[in-house]
Amino acid sequence: MATVIKQVLLISFCIFVSVSLLACGGGSDSTNLQMPAPQPSPTPSPPTVPQTLDDQLAELTAALADDLILPAYRNFQTGVSDFNTATNAYCSNLAPTEESISQYQIQWLMLSKAWQGIQWLKIGPAMSENRLFRVQFWPDRNDAVSRGVENALIEQIPIDATFIANQNVGAQGIPALEYLLFNEENPLNRAFNRDKRCELIQAITVNLMNISNELVDGWENTSQRDFTNGEGEFSSINDALEEFVTNWLEFIELVKDEKLIVPLTANAPGRPDAAEHFRSDKSLEIIALNVNTLLAIYGNDESTSFRHIVKSFLAQGTIDDEIMRSLNGAKDAVERILAIQNSYTAALNDPELRQELNLLIGHLRDYRDHFTTGFIQSLDLNIGFNSNDGD
Repeated sequence: MATVIKQVLLISFCIFVSVSLLACGGGSDSTNLQMPAPQPSPTPSPPTVPQTLDDQLAELTAALADDLILPAYRNFQTGVSDFNTATNAYCSNLAPTEESISQYQIQWLMLSKAWQGIQWLKIGPAMSENRLFRVQFWPDRNDAVSRGVENALIEQIPIDATFIANQNVGAQGIPALEYLLFNEENPLNRAFNRDKRCELIQAITVNLMNISNELVDGWENTSQRDFTNGEGEFSSINDALEEFVTNWLEFIELVKDEKLIVPLTANAPGRPDAAEHFRSDKSLEIIALNVNTLLAIYGNDESTSFRHIVKSFLAQGTIDDEIMRSLNGAKDAVERILAIQNSYTAALNDPELRQELNLLIGHLRDYRDHFTTGFIQSLDLNIGFNSNDGD
């Protein structure tokens, strides 16, 4: 019996040892390497999201400089360059046709539209050396444009960009070009002094090219950094943004008052000669572009923008709804007018279109009111002096 017990214990011991060796990888000539246990992939850190309103506004200021302001100045620079090419082509044509002057006038309109995208901004290099008014002097209440152009035309010396840069602002910019290209009393194609007029147009265009280069260089080299960081002419990022918002409000007032209310007057036929581009009669197209620019400044809810901050970050859906309702109402109104009539002069004398113009003014007035109350208050910004303060 004892012998049996010893044998059972011995067998049990051998089994235990064998199992232990197998578990440790021993007891065999083959090598069983254990693979290390897979390690979980590290969870990527989420992108940093600005957590305070100040953080949001700082990010917005950088986006405005990079994605709105500088591209608009570059677009104007391109517009001037394209118009210069068209000018050289037209003026070298010794037998211009109605088609050639028509195409040339279209190129002028493209130049004017390029400027309209940034016409309203009054910070940075545009405010140095009178550049803003040299590009476009308007409203022109003292006929500075016609006087400046006519005085330049009687000069006996050759006219170049340097000469133009030292004349009054009325003779230097886009309105001066309009005066020369859309002169019903002395059409450019048939003008007795067409060569002198072309010389003046070329000088004005080169002057505008120089100004556009200065504007782009100024933003690329200095103003973009100053605006983004609240340096230079700005005491802080908030100060930069408040200057921007004040310019924005002035733009709303300019479109509502000077571009619409003043020409409309109380009764037909209004005052077509008070319109921004009455000589070319392209003011309605420009107003439509201005409304789209107002929408672009407010932005969308998909990226860094005023709208994203108001609607998503601050969760002020009611304020956003009011702003978008008024802006879209203005957009729809001007599009209805343009679908019927492209001429501002004709629209000012049409009873039904005058009603639409009044609706457009009403939408812009509502927009101004929402802008100066809920919008500004939600962002905790202060509006500076508004030089275009209207009704």
